[in-house]
Amino acid sequence: MTDEERDEQFYRDTEAVAFPKLDDHQLSLLEQLGERRVLKRDHVIFKAGDRDYGLVIVLRGELSAFEQRDGTELLLATGHERDFLADVSMLQGTAVLGTVRVTSDEAEILYVPAAKIRRALAEIPRVSTTIVNALIMRRRRLLRAASSPVFAFWRQMRIVMAIRSMISSTKIMFRIALSILRASRVSSCRSDFA
Repeated sequence: MTDEERDEQFYRDTEAVAFPKLDDHQLSLLEQLGERRVLKRDHVIFKAGDRDYGLVIVLRGELSAFEQRDGTELLLATGHERDFLADVSMLQGTAVLGTVRVTSDEAEILYVPAAKIRRALAEIPRVSTTIVNALIMRRRRLLRAASSPVFAFWRQMRIVMAIRSMISSTKIMFRIALSILRASRVSSCRSDFA
């Protein structure tokens, strides 16, 4: 198997973890923390460089995340119903690298502010496991792309520095993952004695 075939296999195998669809129960838990918004085409939800943005969940319509590079837009992700757009920077309050805007005629989103989603990730394992696993896998995919000759543009100094900054945020993700693990162990112990 060639390196290119291994890369293709990796991206196929990790797609479901990196970009999961939220289920009804997860949506209902998050809906209590956020607010619904109906937005029109080309509405910018957040821009590259914004700080302390929250979690954006697509309820209907389509959103696109992109990065401006040399006057062109580099598509990072497209969100549809039950997808969420987020990055590790959401956990730290650091600057986001991409811009997210509405690409359908109209979209309805659920926006959960940063402080509330951070608390939810620490306190609600049913939600946090899916989101944290997705953020970790998205980062792994980004780092793999950064080291691949196919994606040489990731080697530009600005991007490399941003990736280094994001890698340091894994300490926060580890703490959240540890709290999820502890919470799930406590709740499974409680159900054993019930």
